[in-house]
Amino acid sequence: IRNGIKRPKTPDVSEINLIRKKWGVAECDIVLGCVGRLNYQKGFDLLLNMTGKICDKVGNRRIGLVFIGDGPEMKNLQKLAANAPENMQIVFPGYSADAAHECGAFDIFLMPSRFEGFGLTLLEAASHGLPIVAQDIPPLREVIADYPNAVLTDFKNNPDHTLQCIAEMISKEKLKNISIPSVSQMANEYLYFFEQLSGNQN
Repeated sequence: IRNGIKRPKTPDVSEINLIRKKWGVAECDIVLGCVGRLNYQKGFDLLLNMTGKICDKVGNRRIGLVFIGDGPEMKNLQKLAANAPENMQIVFPGYSADAAHECGAFDIFLMPSRFEGFGLTLLEAASHGLPIVAQDIPPLREVIADYPNAVLTDFKNNPDHTLQCIAEMISKEKLKNISIPSVSQMANEYLYFFEQLSGNQN
């Protein structure tokens, strides 16, 4: 039984423009993004250490890199972001209660987590049909097992492969009509399972 989510509404073009303007990346050609608490677990430092090479991979295009969230590593991550190339705009808009909806304004979703219990934000990003590059760890592997627009990599130990994955996913389009389990679907499946179990015992 797959974990379900409250599926967020995908922003339309006008909403995407407004969200990007709020973030300060409206002039960027490509917007990469992450969502999560700014702490060691999420591995955002691994991504920030690759910004120069990411820019080399995508050529002269202007890149926006957005980190939605707040946490104890904010200042340290901002220091790393200060070393970014001139053609990359890195922003930390802070915590957003509407992050599940706003992440639909990304061109690519990145999730370099060192460890996760589930990976809720990954499933929310998938619900928008976003191209995804995620850390190859069991929970995230399971979340996107049936999602066709994602690749797994090792941000820490295989940065060259990670850069290649990001470059490849930049050329991908967002998918439409993605089937992501809802909370109600998940609950109904559990209910059916327990009803069958109860019936077998009788």
